Amino acid sequence: RGDVRCWDLDQGECVCHFPSSGPTAAICGVSADWDGERGIAWSHRSAHFLDLAPAGSRSWSLVSRGGIRGLTVDWPSSRALARCSDFVLRLWEGLHVTQEASSTIEPVRELRGHTDSISSQQVNWDLDRCFSASIDGDVRHWDLKSGSCLEACRASDVGVPTV
Repeated sequence: RGDVRCWDLDQGECVCHFPSSGPTAAICGVSADWDGERGIAWSHRSAHFLDLAPAGSRSWSLVSRGGIRGLTVDWPSSRALARCSDFVLRLWEGLHVTQEASSTIEPVRELRGHTDSISSQQVNWDLDRCFSASIDGDVRHWDLKSGSCLEACRASDVGVPTV
């Protein structure tokens, strides 16, 4: 169905539940911070930033014109990077539960350059750098602060599955 539930493993109880709003794609992945206060769940259609506090149960939509294929989160800095089905990497910042509930969060940057599906990404959040691999055969090195591609290497004629 696409529902997300947060469980207290000591008590064996569901402490918050985010029901799907109609027919949705199956959940592809989830990530939560170590404090259990924030989470992100994504499907091939959308991503949602979640307030996981028992009294919270609020969510925000992460705006993406392309479906989410994979997502990496930097919880200490409250940001996330997604590889999307339209061959773009999208970066969101300021993922705080203090913002107005049920609003949408626009990406602050879109990293463009791949011409086919992005198969993986590796992020060094401390250096604000990312590597991405694509079925187009390229591996790209990105500066997350500026969104610019620092280097593109042709790695294969048949695609690069992972970096």
